[in-house]
Amino acid sequence: MKTIILSTKNSHQDILNYGADLLEELKKLSPTATYDQVATDFSNIPELFDTDEKLVMFNQFSFPDGFSTFTQYLPKFKNIKFLLSPYSAYEGLDLELLKKMGIRYRNNGGANAKSVAQYAVTTMFMLLSKIPIFTQKNVTPDGSIVGEEFHQKTAGIIGFGNVGRELATILQGLGMPVVYYNRSTVKHSAKQVSFEEIFNQDIVFVTIATNDETKRTLAKLPDLLQAKNYLIDISAAEDLYAKHRVVELLNQDKLRGYALELFDPSVDLKSEKNFIATPHIAWCTYDAEKRTIENYLNRAMKIIRGEIDTVDFIV
Repeated sequence: MKTIILSTKNSHQDILNYGADLLEELKKLSPTATYDQVATDFSNIPELFDTDEKLVMFNQFSFPDGFSTFTQYLPKFKNIKFLLSPYSAYEGLDLELLKKMGIRYRNNGGANAKSVAQYAVTTMFMLLSKIPIFTQKNVTPDGSIVGEEFHQKTAGIIGFGNVGRELATILQGLGMPVVYYNRSTVKHSAKQVSFEEIFNQDIVFVTIATNDETKRTLAKLPDLLQAKNYLIDISAAEDLYAKHRVVELLNQDKLRGYALELFDPSVDLKSEKNFIATPHIAWCTYDAEKRTIENYLNRAMKIIRGEIDTVDFIV
């Protein structure tokens, strides 16, 4: 079986930076072709159209139009047996088509869970300490505004995947009571509650995956928020719910604080509010990048060695 690696120049550099030794090991196991540019019609990658059995390792950001064009061309490719992605998101990839074509697929979920959970806890401390307000005012506190301490707070987590579970473990380690909402039950010491009950907690974290079902669920979020809530959104999704409505609550002092891991430039924020917004940086640590590449390449080598029973395929 041959291996084809499709990536952008940046992501290919990540492979060389964090997984050079593993990449050399992979090349010893399988004939490997690497591309850091992909033509609109994939014509510069002849291996996709030959009849050899193949494993395709791909970064969807290297594809023209992401998953849409790739899905369109999939039936034209020959004898793909396995697809591996270095990232966790796969919204837009036609899983039913993969099933029909007999292609096994695996994303790289969980590789950056620790990094994202760390970001969530960091923003929680910043909001509790009212750092955004004090920074905007840029004056020594006079006691009219005071921060709060975490040890008296409860936490609710919306979405209990890899990030949600990692976050719950950290918060429990701090001594905070934690509950979670998830469409299925997950074995964990945190208590599962209804979506509505999440908002009875002091600090609400959004870590849920993006799909049509979760968008329908999160559409109710602005209506359920309480004045005592801090909302920390680390979903890195643009359209899960009406963020401008949450900002309106913050502007009206009907919310204690709001953090967005993916800044929405359309929000109209009044000055001196307890608000944090960053570029999409929660994943961006050395440890997460190294773990991502190592998991990615090690999973490929397990497949090449025939150890597919140890790979938890999505399809």
